[in-house]
Amino acid sequence: MHQSPEVQPTLNARIRPESPTEAVSHSSEIRNTPAPTTEDIRRTEQRIIERASKRFHRARKQYFAVLEKYEGIVEEREDHGKLYQRRVRRERREEQLRLREREIRQRRREDERRRRTLQRQGQTHSERVQSVFREYANMELFPIDNHPAVYLPEPSVSEDERPPRRPINTPEEMDNHFNAAVNRFYDMI
Repeated sequence: MHQSPEVQPTLNARIRPESPTEAVSHSSEIRNTPAPTTEDIRRTEQRIIERASKRFHRARKQYFAVLEKYEGIVEEREDHGKLYQRRVRRERREEQLRLREREIRQRRREDERRRRTLQRQGQTHSERVQSVFREYANMELFPIDNHPAVYLPEPSVSEDERPPRRPINTPEEMDNHFNAAVNRFYDMI
């Protein structure tokens, strides 16, 4: 199974000869190879061109398949007017998509508003205020837990169960907190 080192071909023999004799034979081999004829060069060029054109046509086919799928274009048209029509059609479709997305967003916003108003009906004023603050907390406008100015206790949780909160005392800390809240609010808009 194991071949002797003389018989076993070295993978990099062509690149890096291992012994001086091999180096000599290698260089003489290079010297003795005949220069490529014009026919050889032409054949090589032809092969390269064929390969490139195959690749190009394959890519072109894929491109038009994608166009056909997304644009509804069946055949390639070189006429400038047709190209313009195609672009107009695409822009119109994009505009419709944008409008549809805007409508969906607006509908979602309205649904959310309706849900909130329904939720607030039948609540006392203090409950309503608390729910508003809770919504803000969910939006992460500012972390209510650490903010003594806006902290409102939830009625269900007793004072002992609630985790201890670190009060923010220094005006500097309060300023930093407020600025961070404002920045987060502007990021959300």
